[in-house]
Amino acid sequence: MKQKLILFFLLLGLFSQAQMVSIGKPMPQISFDGTSELNYAVELKKGETYIVTVHQNKIDVEAILFDSTGNRVAYTDLADGSNGYDRIEFSPGKDDTYRLLIRSVENGKKEEGTVQMGIKKISKKDLEKRKKTAEYLKVENAKAITTLDISHFWEAYDQLKYSKTLQDSINTIQNVYLDRGTDGLKEFQKIRYFSAELFVERIKKYKKFYQSVRSSTMLPLEMNDLSGLIHDFKDSYSNARSAKICFAVGPMSTGGTISGNYLLIGIEMLAGSQDCDVSEITNENLRQEIVSRKKLEVPDYIRETAMHEYVHTQQRKNSPKACECPLLDNIIREGTASFISEKIIMKKNESTGRTSVYVRENEKKLWEELKANLCSKDMSRWLYNAASSKDRPGDLGYRMGYQMAESYYENAVDKKAAVREMIEADNPLIFLDRSGYDLKFRTK
Repeated sequence: MKQKLILFFLLLGLFSQAQMVSIGKPMPQISFDGTSELNYAVELKKGETYIVTVHQNKIDVEAILFDSTGNRVAYTDLADGSNGYDRIEFSPGKDDTYRLLIRSVENGKKEEGTVQMGIKKISKKDLEKRKKTAEYLKVENAKAITTLDISHFWEAYDQLKYSKTLQDSINTIQNVYLDRGTDGLKEFQKIRYFSAELFVERIKKYKKFYQSVRSSTMLPLEMNDLSGLIHDFKDSYSNARSAKICFAVGPMSTGGTISGNYLLIGIEMLAGSQDCDVSEITNENLRQEIVSRKKLEVPDYIRETAMHEYVHTQQRKNSPKACECPLLDNIIREGTASFISEKIIMKKNESTGRTSVYVRENEKKLWEELKANLCSKDMSRWLYNAASSKDRPGDLGYRMGYQMAESYYENAVDKKAAVREMIEADNPLIFLDRSGYDLKFRTK
């Protein structure tokens, strides 16, 4: 009883400090350095649906919604780093006074940080529109491979020319593209920062590139062989589980990722070639990757990436008995996915990509560097560093992992068993040992 009273008075104190806000009336932008917390209170009604929006600038924040008893009922931290919009969509289970807590997730004081929040109610008309959209999308969502989001994006893109204000543009992307998204695109939005505001910003920033890559982004609509490639993969790996593929156009942020049984492909990141206008792209690694591809090579690159992500949906978690080697583990997982997608499924002999050539020319030196840091938690020299690597191509770990997987496969007597073992590997050190990869450098 005493603990309940203490909790009651703590909550009472928090709510008494919270600033009451009105629905539909945006709060002004305020300075927020992250050294304290922001508390807002709002009356929400059961049966209604609300959207809470928090814009953050030069500070990374999270937003948490509590009911009057202190239960956390909703949470978000989706914005891209220290700039962008976090959103919570919430349908209350009861009439109540809810508390919105906004706090920094960064270390230290952010002198120039600002936040702006607002809460709006979704109208009955918009909710009814959602139901009709869901009905319209039933057929597409039932497919194993969805491409409708690509068409919807370009429909929204074409309508941007009628926008007179920034908000008009945001509304167009939201209404014509994101609100009509397939289940796959909605999953993409959950795990990556796909806000209408970011799309408008990136479309403006990369306008020439988007225009020049448009025709190639439509390629998945014509790829009737993807189902066949998945069938070939299942022939090579009899334990394969089914997964769905969603092709969508993103805000120039990710080419491919997985979530649950979905593999999610940002087609604009894969469809570029030397025929595209890359004059707005300042990331040298991305520029070089795009211009290194001929337009005729783009379809196979899309297929390889899709199959790469498909392999990821099959890989297992590490055994609890395995030693922790985060860097090696991630390199092997990425390399295995690349090897199986390129060599086993696509039957590609040798990659001529910039990263592949660099690894072949410097493999022994790279292995010596990597070998000294196998169990590091720092991925910054090897993985997910395409935007930051300056002295050499980014994401070299993918290709080093490919070389390890190739060694594992070539040294195996039973090739089909090798594919199964590689996909189901749950101990990176045992994988490395069985691959015999290190042995190839001992006599050189």
